[in-house]
Amino acid sequence: MPEPDAAGSFIAAYARGCLTAARADRDWFRKAVACLEAAGERIVQTEQPGRAGGPWVVVDWRTGATLAISSGGHDDCAAAWRDGWTDVCWIGGRLEDLAEEGRPGPDWPGILPSPPAPDPPAPLALPLPSSLSAQLEEVIEAWAVAAGVTRGRAAEVAALTGWTQDEVLACTASWLTVTGEQYMRLGDAERPDTAGR
Repeated sequence: MPEPDAAGSFIAAYARGCLTAARADRDWFRKAVACLEAAGERIVQTEQPGRAGGPWVVVDWRTGATLAISSGGHDDCAAAWRDGWTDVCWIGGRLEDLAEEGRPGPDWPGILPSPPAPDPPAPLALPLPSSLSAQLEEVIEAWAVAAGVTRGRAAEVAALTGWTQDEVLACTASWLTVTGEQYMRLGDAERPDTAGR
């Protein structure tokens, strides 16, 4: 068995690989937003009612400014919709539903960039049985990728990987949990070397 420091460096390297793989989707999303905005679309986020009969709210995804409020049902919200608005969930949904192993599926919208090709991290380089290694890889990936949605996790992942918190969040932030301005700004974070520093 490797010494604890060596095992830690293998785990850190695997976490960096997981982050790099996750960043491909985030960078694609940022490119998709840029393409849609260049075509004149306004990226919005629809917030469904938190309770029965509550209002639907449409906000500008980049700024969080309220654009429309509808106190009726889904049909009333649809009636308040404006031409030139693209819901942020529509963008993410295309990547999840219409991409086929890194290639556009038959219904892929031409305005969007091609989806990123899957690029899984290299296997965990520890001398473990493959069944244990596979489970450990899943745990490390889930832990690292949750940095964008779990309070305090970005700092922990940054400390393990040797990356900055912005570099970690560039790979893990959810387009639904941060403002669009912050999400797009995170894309400016350096793409660190996955081997470490």
